[in-house]
Amino acid sequence: MKLYTYPNNPRAYKALIAAQYCGAEVQVPPDFKFLEDNRKPEFLRLNPFGQVPLLDLGDGKAVFESNAIARYILESSNRQDMLGGDDAVQRAQVAAFGDVALGRIDPLGRPLVYPTIFPAFFKPDKTRFEEALEQFRAVIGGFERHLTDHTFLVGERITLADITVSMSLFWFFEYLLDPELLMEYRALKRWFYTCIGQPEFVKVIGSDFKPCLKRPDHLKMATSTNADLGGHAGNQGHESSDHAAEVTEDDQTARKPKNAFDLLPKSSFNLEAAKRLYSNADNTREVMNQIWDTMFDPSGYSVWVVRYRYNHELSKTFMSANLLNGWFQRMDHLRKYLFGSMIVFGTSGEPGSCAIGGAFIVRGTGDSLPEPLTEVEDTDLYTWTKADVFGKDRDLVNDLFAWEGKFEGMGPDYDGKPVATGKNFK
Repeated sequence: MKLYTYPNNPRAYKALIAAQYCGAEVQVPPDFKFLEDNRKPEFLRLNPFGQVPLLDLGDGKAVFESNAIARYILESSNRQDMLGGDDAVQRAQVAAFGDVALGRIDPLGRPLVYPTIFPAFFKPDKTRFEEALEQFRAVIGGFERHLTDHTFLVGERITLADITVSMSLFWFFEYLLDPELLMEYRALKRWFYTCIGQPEFVKVIGSDFKPCLKRPDHLKMATSTNADLGGHAGNQGHESSDHAAEVTEDDQTARKPKNAFDLLPKSSFNLEAAKRLYSNADNTREVMNQIWDTMFDPSGYSVWVVRYRYNHELSKTFMSANLLNGWFQRMDHLRKYLFGSMIVFGTSGEPGSCAIGGAFIVRGTGDSLPEPLTEVEDTDLYTWTKADVFGKDRDLVNDLFAWEGKFEGMGPDYDGKPVATGKNFK
């Protein structure tokens, strides 16, 4: 099977993610020229509307429309469980969520995110933007209500509904849903990052998803964005935004000054050496004591105990671990300044049966977290308490890095809960 698309297309991601779940082999021809090849007679015989993505099955057969393509891949690989299985209601629900994505989410991309992604083809309209944003809030508000007490959209596992809706929301999370707006949609946010943190998703979209940090100012965009992009966007059709978006991110990065970590005075503490020592340790507790006593520089680094603010909502250990995976992915650019150990406590059950906590070594010594760390989405979901590893807090911090011990001082959320899994950020 061959999937014709332009690069970095969330609509095509649906099919490729579905293929990962069922082991289907789908090739993406790298030489396909969007706006040229999809207008040729041989392409139009497969899809009379000339749109991508298109799944070419050979022998003149093809499937078009992104949801239909993903459904075909799952059905042809006998993954009926991801389509609702034998339950007629769940099958209908999977289809219904796909309809909502196509009918109520996708059309709002034109006024809400296309002017940011494709500025050469879509001009900002403040009035239309505000109207569309209210419509979008209503739609994702429905998802928020549903996901408040549901792990996934249909049933207790990933289905086609999660694939189609998450990919319809992909650009909105990337270009519109900043931390301020997402404060109202915590369940939606956790579900989205749970989805894109699954291995099958990561193999398609990568592990370096960059969320929106600040909503675009469409009043300024009308005069600034086209100039920023220069001629890059002019070579692409209105759906082929990907390279234009990449140029915008690169240009913004190039203009940024060094981050606050790079402006700090030099430290004698070799964080990378400490990470290696820890990774190769037979006795983690002994190694941590060695790090504190012979390597650590309290004038250049600080230690923090980290506790999740919403432990009362956590009911599944694997979902709790996925929260950490997503957060770690978004902190990836800060690895040389941080060393962390996080633990999922408890067992799956009722809300509150799990908890997340841990410890971090952080570059800098201030009483508040450095700005590059606070700017990472989800950092604010945790309380950060500065720890004294030369006094009362050493045993607790060592326990958190060793993933075993009494964990005295963590608090009632953690009392009596076993360690389910641990994850390092290093």
